[in-house]
This record gives sequence, structure tokens and C-alpha cells, in this order.
Amino acid sequence: MNKITLKSCRKNINAALKQAGPRYTPALDKMSPNLHIAKFENLFDSLFQKGEFIETLNVIEKKAKETLKLYIFDSENSILSDQEKDALCLSQKNLKSIIQTIIIIRNNIGLFHDVELNDILEELKIGKERLDKIIMSSRMRKKEERIAPQKVDKSDLNNNYEGVISSLRDVMEVTEMFYIFLTEYGSDIHNKPFVLIYGEAGIGKTHTLCDLALRNVEQGAMSVITLAENLNVEGDILENIVKVNGYNMTVDTFLKQMSDYAKTNKMRSLLIVDAINDSSIQEWEKQLKNLIQKMSLYKGIGLVLSCRTPYEKLLLTKVNGTLIAPIKHFGFRKIEFDAQQAFFKWKKVPAPEVPLLEDEYSNPLFLKLFTESLSFLHEKKHKSKELNSICSGQKSMTFILEQFYERVGGSFVSAFSSKRDFCWLVAKEVADVMSAKQRDYINPSEFNDLKMLTPMTTSEKDIFIKKCCSEGMFIKTCIYEGDNSWVEVIKFPYQKVSDHLIARSILKMELTEKNITEKKNALKQGFLGKIFCESNYGEYINLAEAIMLEFPIRDENKNEIFDLLDWKKISYMYCESFIRGLAWRPINFITKRTSKYLNLFLKNQQLRFKALDSIITLAVKNHRFNEKLYKWLFSMDLIDRDLFWTEYLRNEYESSAIQKLITWIEINHNKVSKRYLSLYIDVLTWVLSSTNRSLRDKATRSLVYLGIRNPEALLKKTINSLNINDPYIVERMFSASYGTLMRLVHSKKGRKKIFKVNKLIPKIYRQMFCKSSEFATTNILLRDSALGIIELTSKVCGKNKQIVYSRLIKPFKGGSCRKWGKAKDRDENKYRGGDCPLGMDFKNYTLGRLSPTRRNYDNSNNDYKLILQNIWWRIYNLGYSLEKFSKVDQEIATDSWRTDENVKIERYGKKYAWISFFELYGYRKDMGVIKDDYGPERLSDCGVDPSFPEFPREPDFMKWSYLGDNISSIEKWLNQKSVPKLNDLLVPNSIKNFGHEWVLLGGLIVQESKKDKRYIHIYTKGAFISKETAKDLKEFGNSKMQFELGGGDVPSDTYTYAGEIPWHKYYRKTNTDYLELILKERRMLIERIPPSKDANVENEELSNFLKENNMTIADMFAMESRLKKIKGKYYEVKIEKDIRSIPFRYAYKNFEWEYYHSILNQGTHPYVPDKQLAKKLKLYINPVDYSFYNSNGDVVIFPLKKEKDFNNQEDFLFIRKDKLDAYLKSSKMEFIWIIQGERKCVEYNENNERIRSNRDYKQFDKIITYESIKNVRKKAAHI
Repeated sequence: MNKITLKSCRKNINAALKQAGPRYTPALDKMSPNLHIAKFENLFDSLFQKGEFIETLNVIEKKAKETLKLYIFDSENSILSDQEKDALCLSQKNLKSIIQTIIIIRNNIGLFHDVELNDILEELKIGKERLDKIIMSSRMRKKEERIAPQKVDKSDLNNNYEGVISSLRDVMEVTEMFYIFLTEYGSDIHNKPFVLIYGEAGIGKTHTLCDLALRNVEQGAMSVITLAENLNVEGDILENIVKVNGYNMTVDTFLKQMSDYAKTNKMRSLLIVDAINDSSIQEWEKQLKNLIQKMSLYKGIGLVLSCRTPYEKLLLTKVNGTLIAPIKHFGFRKIEFDAQQAFFKWKKVPAPEVPLLEDEYSNPLFLKLFTESLSFLHEKKHKSKELNSICSGQKSMTFILEQFYERVGGSFVSAFSSKRDFCWLVAKEVADVMSAKQRDYINPSEFNDLKMLTPMTTSEKDIFIKKCCSEGMFIKTCIYEGDNSWVEVIKFPYQKVSDHLIARSILKMELTEKNITEKKNALKQGFLGKIFCESNYGEYINLAEAIMLEFPIRDENKNEIFDLLDWKKISYMYCESFIRGLAWRPINFITKRTSKYLNLFLKNQQLRFKALDSIITLAVKNHRFNEKLYKWLFSMDLIDRDLFWTEYLRNEYESSAIQKLITWIEINHNKVSKRYLSLYIDVLTWVLSSTNRSLRDKATRSLVYLGIRNPEALLKKTINSLNINDPYIVERMFSASYGTLMRLVHSKKGRKKIFKVNKLIPKIYRQMFCKSSEFATTNILLRDSALGIIELTSKVCGKNKQIVYSRLIKPFKGGSCRKWGKAKDRDENKYRGGDCPLGMDFKNYTLGRLSPTRRNYDNSNNDYKLILQNIWWRIYNLGYSLEKFSKVDQEIATDSWRTDENVKIERYGKKYAWISFFELYGYRKDMGVIKDDYGPERLSDCGVDPSFPEFPREPDFMKWSYLGDNISSIEKWLNQKSVPKLNDLLVPNSIKNFGHEWVLLGGLIVQESKKDKRYIHIYTKGAFISKETAKDLKEFGNSKMQFELGGGDVPSDTYTYAGEIPWHKYYRKTNTDYLELILKERRMLIERIPPSKDANVENEELSNFLKENNMTIADMFAMESRLKKIKGKYYEVKIEKDIRSIPFRYAYKNFEWEYYHSILNQGTHPYVPDKQLAKKLKLYINPVDYSFYNSNGDVVIFPLKKEKDFNNQEDFLFIRKDKLDAYLKSSKMEFIWIIQGERKCVEYNENNERIRSNRDYKQFDKIITYESIKNVRKKAAHI
């Protein structure tokens, strides 16, 4: 071929896929899993300079420009320190640098540019750290100087610390966005696209590169992929690549064609070479520098290589390491459960009943090996039984390996032997040879000398080993033996397989002694002596892990291997390996001696978290370990547990056992086995102690998911949690149980489950609300959840005779905190670095709400002083001391500026302050100090909505536009007086996926066309009126009179949980509103006498304003827009109206839950039916999509919502027509729609900002009756 084309690239890729064989499974089996890893998706976008790479870049640029536009400060500001002024100047400089860099990147898409992004990344890192310190010190100085916060005007920061901090944080946000962008999208590969992907065998490197090549070509960019095994790299590597791929041209021509294509199409071309360890790694090391230098001359090409660990160490010499970016491949880490699900489905293996938390299950090769080892079992129940026995620890790694070699080998072994387990026997003999030679490989000659292969001819042996390697049972590789000498060897394909088989062989051959002394001596000799040499420092650490795993089995549970080692202390690496191996032990080989070492590891700061991870992995699949964990944590004091366990939760990482467990439950909650469900509840119970709000909320949601499966099990555990000494845990357990019932109540099946838990409700009453209750509380959140559980079950099952319901009405008289003590702040003036339990805002705003007589920042208020004394007393009563928590709270305070805004971690002092606040709030409410002046309402600081509402369904029935046709002029469209035709929306003929006829209760349509410069919004506000007032409307409807809404907009609800609509008292009734019909309108002129020019101005602020603008009070009077000057005199136009008020009630509400409470309550604001309507129809909500169901399980009311952007959205609430008709008849009401809207001309500039004035608009309104539409439909049907 004399020219590179996309067609030739596709041909090249297809040939490579075919040759890759099992390394790219989708080429062999289209049904095989092909998961995408986010890390590489971002890197690919950076290499291509396409997709999300560009989109993210645009978002950051827009944000940076907006921030810079508002970023003005006075360098002479006296209140700012020199350090703060420097920080503001530096921030402004950083913003400009970010914008300039983005512009350069965009102007060079597909090519290199001159900006060194790594240098910018380093500058941003330094700038971030500096900003961090300045923001922190500014906040501290603000507190110390008691500067009250004001509303921020970012264009005027004079004497305003809140403005300084706000501006610095805005810059910090943009800097953080760009820093993350450069990090996640690989700043080192965007402009120097030379990448080395490395990782262990079977981790998915080939698969990733094949996907990269395919994706690039599918997007219209050039990719040439080469498998290194095809290359003769002793000559020029680039020449060989050109030749192997069938191109008849020089290297320069090849590179120029690829680069020119990239420049023309603005998409980088890629040269990909997979598995360079399959060719001469020495030649790659020698030629890499020249190869990259040559490619760098052509600015549109990138290079991607891959190799198996540890070859990257040989390739990345000091010189090469600066030329190519190494990126490690971690397999399916972070998406391991998606991968497990995909592989189980592929091999038709039933999903396990327990979560697979071990790291091995994130390795693609191991997952394939694991699922294939089970897939040979023909009956599904056998597969399920064997799978669960492995996952629950009843069977070890041995079973997996044996089944794999028998299963895979069974497909071809008949050509070599009559034994089905022939390959397994060969694998064991290979392990024996490796053990005897004290290494993890054998030479090809040693493989040929295996006793099992003796009957074979040489050619048969060659065919056999080739078949074994192609099927993944062995791999051929090279090892370095010094003096530039490399030899070919044979190894097991996966490190865990290799270690395990060799370990079994070593123990079989070297540990034959019976008594302890002989065993101790054996551990000092032979291969075991090498592996467990005290001065070894982990040369054979992987083998040591496998031996420690196998040792108790071989030793018949008499000892752990550490019992036999005469070491003064155990190396950290060996301890870590011991911990890792526990998850793979058969459960009956975890003994008291094992626990002895686990306890030692838990006391070690370095090992504690890893040991806890291992314990949790065991606790979720074994009742004995679960019980041990629960009892152990239960026995701790609150403070000790927080410093030990809750600190583990705070420091947990994305691949920790807790995070994996929560993720697994989120994915598999509908399939969770009831056999293990209680184990998961027990573990998650303790996660609720966390000060990480996001983690605590996720654990709560997981408990709700488990509760839906078995509400009785969750409620029992919830009642038992009353004995736990951490109010954070108890409150959330009751919250989770309450959320569970709210999720169940809408369906028949769910109500059956509620009937089953009804027998437990009297126990809650006895424990919390009767006279002698042991756990009565004033904690407002805990008590509200407990009351909600009782009330909801009573509504479903009827009132319980064992409960005195009068005791469930406020004010409550029982409770653990009825006698509040007083205490002063013991550590005043000792706090540093944000370690005070009561932050300034919490102290002023949150605690300030406890006193109705206090104003903000009034610290002299006597009631407020008492509140502070009560709070300090309770904080100390819980066990808090600055000495214990200062260090960790300072660390949390410092990190709070760096962490993701969605990951809010509170200080421990703040945790105890919140507990104290919720208890004192409930107490003061009981005492009548805090009153519900506007009816019952939940405390605004209520945390997460435990019914965990999600999103309404999207509408797909509305196909029409209200923006008019693009033929008529904008002026003509704008000035039309008529209301858009809405009949088909108000009473649609049909709605997809819903039977019955439907009526719109309320809605909003917003449409905009930037191209046609038009915008419209239409409110369709459904309302009920009495039949009597309907007569006035009929008269009004035939006239051209105008109307106004007397009471304002549609009512809203803010602090009701979604699952409480409509039955709970916090969801209040809709009040009567008034429609004011304008019968007559009169305009009058009232003369206003202007003040004299020298009139005194008493208001100091106004006086200063007039001086600054060189104005008098008379000048200002003359400028008032409401005045008209007629013949030298000033008049105010006054309009008098004759109106007739018609009472009505809105049929729906805006559900406006404040989503700052939790990242898990980030659903939209849908419309919901008003209380009177929904209660009359006896409806319950399904929080998943906000649909409302009747007792038969039928949908009666549902919302639809779609929001493309703020200026294009649809928001509807529909009710079944027959149910609405029945309601209107029984209540003697009629239904109307109040239509209000606006047409507007809009125009945008190049920065996507509106530039046309808002004066170019016309409003419209109309009232449409439901009766009138029904009449029109009847006439049409009759015709």
C-alpha cells in the first residue's frame, strides 16, 4: 500500500484483533464482556483531544472568564494583610494563565503546542496550597476580629472579609477544576502523547489498546496497531512497523501522512504497539529515545506502547523515563462489581449471594479463570452451590485452580491423554519443579522433561505447550539473567495461581516433620528458609503470602506460621501479606491463634486499617466473625470507638471493603440473599458513626435497600441499636427503618411486609414513649423517625391496642435529657487550626435558632448564654475533650478545603455539637420555647431524606412547539394576543406507557430557540373552585376582563420527606387563595412636591451617596421613574381597581426539598398533588419516581419532568380523569386552569450571554375551565 487510509487502518486493526486471540475476547466471542474503564476513557480523550476532553475544557474556560469578570479588589484596602493582597493578585494572575492555556490548547487541536502543561500543573499545585493557607488564615482572622458576615458584592470587597474569602474560594474552585482536568486527562500525555501502559499478566492491557485503536478509527482518526511479537526489532523499529503492516513507503512518508491527516481533521493519529516484552526489550530500550525524537518532528502523531510488569523497569531508564509517560493498568478496580456481573452473565454462572470484596476479583484474567472454573457445572443449582461455598470461605483457592485446569484442559487434552485432569496434574508437576529450583518459572527444556509428558514426542510436546499457552494455562515470557542476557521461560499466567501452586508444593516437600521443634528447623532451611529469612525484607513476599494461607491447612490447624518463627519482630510486609491471605482461607482454618495476630495488627497504626478491611471482608460472609465485630465495637466507649473505628471510616479509600460493600448493595439490592442480609445490616450499622456525611448517607440508603428486602430484620436491628451509646448510629437506624416503610407503603406487596413488622411497633413504644421508657429521648430527628414508623404502620394496619396514642402527641415529657446541666468552654483561647467544636457560623446561626428572642450576633442575650452552657455541658457529657480530638480535628479542618464539595467530613467536636443541638432542640420544643407558628414543620437541619426519592419519568408525548413558525416575523409572533392552544395538553388523548385518560393538574413549559431568537414560558396552574363561584367565572370567561392572583404563586413544601406526602402532618394543607377579577380600572394623577435643593438628608448612607455622585436630594427626586412631569409639576400615577375576589385552592404544590442536605437527595423539584386531594383519594407516593398509588396498586397521579437546560424544560403533573371526576362530584367542586405566560425576544453574544433587553416581551393570561374542554370534546364526538 502506498497510502494510509481509514480503510487500511481498519484492515490492520481487524488482523491484530484476530491474532490477539484470548487477549481480546470480543474478537472470539461477541457476547463476552467489554467494559470501559473511566481512567483510560479520559486518557484516550486526551490523546485524541476529543469528546469530554473538549467539553470539560469549555466548561472550565467559561467558569474562569465569569470569575475573572467579577474579580475586582481594592489593593489599598486597609483591612487586608499584605499576604492576602498578594494572594488576590496571584489568584488573578492564575485565572488569566488558565484562560490563556485553554485558548492555546484549543487552537492546536490534533497537534503539539509550546506550552509545558506539567509546569503549569506544578504552578497550580503550588498556587492551590498557597490559596489553601490564605483562605484558612483569613477565616481564622475573621473569627478573631469578630467581623460579621455580610451579603457579598464581589465587585466591591472594601472592608468585607466575606468578600475576600468568597473571591479566593471562587478562584480556588476554578484552579481545582483545571488542576483535576490536567490530572485526570493526563497533562503529561496531552502535549507529549508518548505513553507506556504496564501491568501484570491478564490485567487487560491488550484489550485496552485494541479498544483504543477501534475507538480512534470509528471517530475518523488514524490508528495503526502492531503486536510486538510480529516485529524484528534488531533493525530500525519504525521501519519494521511500516513493513509489517504492509505499507510500501519510507518511515518519513508514513509519519507525514499520519500527521497531515491529523492536522486536516483535527484528530491526533496514533501508532500503537502491544506487548513489547514479546520482542527484544533491550532493543526497545536502545531505540526508544531516537524513535520518539523522530516522531516528535511530526506534530500530529502519538505513540502508545504496552508491556508486562516488571519490563517497564528495564525500558524506563533515566533518559527514557523523561520521554514517555508510564501509566499502570489496575484492571477493573472501581468497576469490579460491574465486571463481575458481566462475567457471571457471560459464563451463565449465577451471581453470588455475598459480595466479592477481595482485590483478585478486579483482575480480568482471574475473573475469567474463576467463572470458567464454574461454568462446566451443568445444573444451575450446582453452579450456585459451588460459587457460594467459595465466596463464603468454605472452599479455598485450590478448588478454583483445579476446576480451571480441568475445565480448560478438558477441551483439548483428549489428543494427548485419556485423563480428564491431565492438565491439572501437569500444573502440579510444574509447581514441584519450580519449588525444587526455588523460582517461579521453568525453562522450556525443563518443561519437556516433565514426567507427565514422557509418552509424548517432541513435536507433540511443542503442540501441547503452545495449546496450553493459547488457552491461558501457562505463558511464555523472558527473564533477565545479567550481562544483557535474556532467556525464554514458562510461567503460570497469574501471580496468585503461581504463588498458590508453588506454596502447596513447598509445604508438601519441606514441611514433613511432626513436632514443633522440627517444624521450626524446617522454616530455617531450604526454600522455606529463604522465604522466611528475617533479613529478607520481602524478596519472596508473594510466595510467603500463599504459604501463610496454606500453612494452617497443612498443619491441621495447630499453628500459625508466625508461631514457629524465631523472629524478634514480624516485618510489616509479612503482616500485610498475612492479612491479605485471610480472605482466601477456608473459614474453619481461622482460629483463636489467627485472632491473636489480628488483635496485634489492630493495635498497630500502620496495619490497623488493612486488618479492619480484612475483618469486614470476613464479617459479611461469616456469622462468627460478624458477631465478633459487632460485640467488639459495641463494647467500646463512644470516644474510643470514634478515635479507632470512625477514624478508619474517615480514612477509607475507594477500593476499601466498606466502599465495595456499599457499592455491591447498590447494584445487587434486589438480589440480596436473606441468609446474609442480617450480616450486611450489622456491618452497615457501625458505618453510621461516620462523620463523612456522604458515606453515612450511602450506608443509610444501603440499609433502606436491605430493609425493602426484609423490613422485619432491619426493624429488629433498629430496636436493638437503642443499646448503642452513639446517638449518630441510633438516629440513622431509625431513619433507615422509617425510609424503608415509606418506600414500601405504595404497593400491595409492600403493605403486606408492613403488616409483618406491625408486631414490633409496641416494642418501639415501650422503649421510647411510655412512662417507664428506658430510651425516651429529646433528640428531635430520632424521635420524629420513631413517631413516623408508628404512625405509618397505624395507617396501614390500624391502631395498635398496646399503644397509648395520646403519649405520642407533643409536648413530650419523657426523655434522657430532661435535666440539662451547665458548663463553660473549658478550652477558650486554646483552639487552633479549626479544632473548636462550635464553629462561628454554627454557634451564631444554628444554635441561635434555639432562642426565639435572640438576633444574630447578639452574644449578650441571656437565653443564648444558657443555650451555650447547656450545649457545652452535653458535649463534655458525651466524653469530648480537646486533648483527644485537637490533632485529628485540625487535620479535618485543613483537608476540608481540598476535598470534593460532595464529600463533607465533619470534625468530631462538630459531631458531638450536632448531637447536643438535636437533643436541646427537642427539649426546648417540648418546653414550648420553640413554637410552630405556621403549623407543623420539620427542623431544617434534618439531614438526608430517608425515603431517597429519585427522578420523575420524562415526558415523550409532547411533540409540538409554542415558538411559532420561523416564517412569520419575531414582532408578529411576539405581539399576538392569544394564549397558545393548550387543550391537547390539558386533557391529552393519551400518554405513552399509561392507560386511562388523564388530566393535567399543573404544569410548566419553557421553550427557547437561539436560532429564531424566541423564548416562551407557559404556566398551567390547576385549581379547585366551588360550584357557586364557578358561575362568576363563566360570566368572566365570556368577557375581556383581566385578573390578578391575590395570594401569589403555587404553594411549595420544603422540609417534608418525599415518602411522607400526603399523609404526614408536616405536609400541610393548601390554603385558600384568591383570584381577583378586575371589573373596572381608573387612573388618577396625584401631585408630589419636590424637596428644595438645600434640604437636609438625615440618612448618612444616602447623604454619602449624593456627595459621591455630586447630586442633591431634589435631583434624586426628579429621577424617580414612578413620577411624571407635566407642565413643570411632578405627578404620581395612581391606579384604582374595582375587583371581585373569587376563592380557589391550588390542586398541586412545588416539592422544593433543599438538596444541600445530601448528595443522595439530588433529585429534581417535581410537582406533587395537594394534601386534600391526595388524602381524599387515599394515595401513597412511590419515592422512586413520585407516582401516587391507590390501595389497589394503580397509578392515580404521576409527574413527568424533563429539563434540557433552564430555558428548555417540561414539568407536568397528571391525574386519572375518572378519579378527578369522582373527586369533583363528591366535593362539589369544579376544576380550572389559570394560564399565565410570557413571549420574549432573545439574543446571545459569542460568550453565550443574553444581550437583548428584557423589555422585548409580552405577557398573556387566561382562565380555562375543565368543563369547557369536556363540552368541546362532546361536541366534536357528536359531529
